[in-house]
Amino acid sequence: MKLFFLFLSFFKIGSFAFGGGYTIVALTKSEFVEKRKWLTEQELLDFLALSQTLPGIISVNFAAFLGNKKGGFIGGIVSVLGMVLPAVITILLLAHLIAGADNHPIFQSALNGVRIAVAVMILNLTITQAKGALKSWWGLLLAVFAFIWIFFKLSPAIPIIIAGFVGWILFQRKREIFK
Repeated sequence: MKLFFLFLSFFKIGSFAFGGGYTIVALTKSEFVEKRKWLTEQELLDFLALSQTLPGIISVNFAAFLGNKKGGFIGGIVSVLGMVLPAVITILLLAHLIAGADNHPIFQSALNGVRIAVAVMILNLTITQAKGALKSWWGLLLAVFAFIWIFFKLSPAIPIIIAGFVGWILFQRKREIFK
């Protein structure tokens, strides 16, 4: 039964995840933190951070992590299928319509509306992640470094690697302190 709810939950999220992986945060928080209580807010942010550091689509990585946590290997597969199936169905049904309508004013207006909604969802994600990450001086320092780095249009991989390394070092120090 848990596998069915994993599939159903991710199918619902995948059906409304316009704009990419970051837009799923509000939907997953509502579904898995508030409604089902399968994750804490901190676990949600941790899974999201881990999903961002690995190659591939963030929403699919996230579905695999959560599905694996709740249903093992099969749960991960079921969750990924639930996440991607709505997009596959939509693309297959609408591919021939979109090819001829991409310059139509109504289509362009609809896309502009979706872009606004996606921008708001990404802003919400930014605020949520900032609340969880900026609890220490080193978190703030890393955020300022990453902002400046990316502002100059340099590769975002470097701040991610440095932040992961700093986090690992701090975790090791904490672990030694509490031995």
